[in-house]
Amino acid sequence: MFFFSQSRFSVVPPVLAVCLWLAGCMTPDKAVREADETATAAATEVWRAQTGLTNAFDIARPADVLTLRIALEALRQGTTNAVFPRIAGVAPLAPSNGTLRLSLESALRLGARNNRKYQTLKEAVYQKALALDDARYAFDNTFSGFLLGALTGSPEIDKEGGQGGAGVRRKFVNGATLAGNMAVDVTKMIREDWHSFGWTGDLTASVPLLRGSAREIVREPLTQAERNLAYALLTFSRYRETYALSIAKAYYRVLQYAQTRRNSDDNARRLDLNWRRAEMMFKAGRMDRIQVDQARTDLLAAHQTIITAQQNYEDALDNFKITLGLAPEAPVALDDAELVRIQAQMAAQAATEEEIRGLFAILDRMKRGQTRFELMSVGHQFHLSLAQLAHNRVLYGFYVSAASQMRSMRVLGSLTLEVYRSGIHEHAAIAEAIAHRDGALAAQRMREHLQNDYGPYLSELTAPQP
Repeated sequence: MFFFSQSRFSVVPPVLAVCLWLAGCMTPDKAVREADETATAAATEVWRAQTGLTNAFDIARPADVLTLRIALEALRQGTTNAVFPRIAGVAPLAPSNGTLRLSLESALRLGARNNRKYQTLKEAVYQKALALDDARYAFDNTFSGFLLGALTGSPEIDKEGGQGGAGVRRKFVNGATLAGNMAVDVTKMIREDWHSFGWTGDLTASVPLLRGSAREIVREPLTQAERNLAYALLTFSRYRETYALSIAKAYYRVLQYAQTRRNSDDNARRLDLNWRRAEMMFKAGRMDRIQVDQARTDLLAAHQTIITAQQNYEDALDNFKITLGLAPEAPVALDDAELVRIQAQMAAQAATEEEIRGLFAILDRMKRGQTRFELMSVGHQFHLSLAQLAHNRVLYGFYVSAASQMRSMRVLGSLTLEVYRSGIHEHAAIAEAIAHRDGALAAQRMREHLQNDYGPYLSELTAPQP
């Protein structure tokens, strides 16, 4: 009798200790963290199955979106030490001359972080993933009583009477249900009467025979939740592709209007020279007045074209900022050198073997060059050939126009012989990447070459003049 009573006393402390330990397991922060992990795991599983990608689906919204907007506003107001957030996968955002210049990759990543619809669709995926977890929970172990309270941090135990109950229930996909209940009375466990039992319980199993017995009917809520998550991910993936395409189109549209603006400037400068020459020829009696007036009319029309081109550029740039989720007044400009880098990338994909051999022939002549004029001429021919290798008339026309702009700014003539010689190995590295059909490497080496040789002039070249 005494031995049995001692065994009861020895059981009580471990039971109470386990309940108290479970009571401290769940906290609000832990619940949020587990919900995020569960939703991320469910979304990632479907995401990988749909897209074939190996990266995890990131549901969290960047916390530094407001930091970017504050930094842009500070930059607009003339602050020189504005702190920009670090964006994974791109170079640190570094403003120059009070303007933040964006590459296409930076623009894509900024858009993904700032666009509200993009983030709303990600949050919709998160909600469907949580709904799927809830549907799966219907076929998981369901606890009640003090077991549920212990898991949630609020154990339901009658402290005065020393009584409590617990239950567990499990539903299977064939409709069968298994349920178990247990009750504990601590006061009975410590009594000396061995006829009293402190533990009672029962186990119940139910199996439907007709209604609700089909597997498809039982799993219908779970199947629908799986489909809802798949549909949400498909919607997000579709928008992700179309949004990236819209950013790229808007980016190049801005560059197109910027180039149109510079072409209008070039045309106006030539017409201004033509009008001044006509005035001098009229004073010398070698030209009629009507011809001078016609030259003046052409110049005024060119100035009107400049105004229209500038308006189109500013409208396109403002629309592009709105597409990225930025304020229209944000001091943001685009990098025209992006087109030159794309030329190298497309040349690696589209150039024929004969064209690549011709590129290396130009490179050999560059290595044999002795004077600054020879290196400048051969270097221009190298880049012109590279633009032709891309087999894209728009990119080729851009390079021809940009080269004309650089000549009018006397950029090429201001470079020293040492600069041209140091650029030989950079041209060789670009040609090697194209020969190996490595477009990404060719674009990277072109970016480094432009920054090393023309970095001080790029900002002046790529920004339309007011």
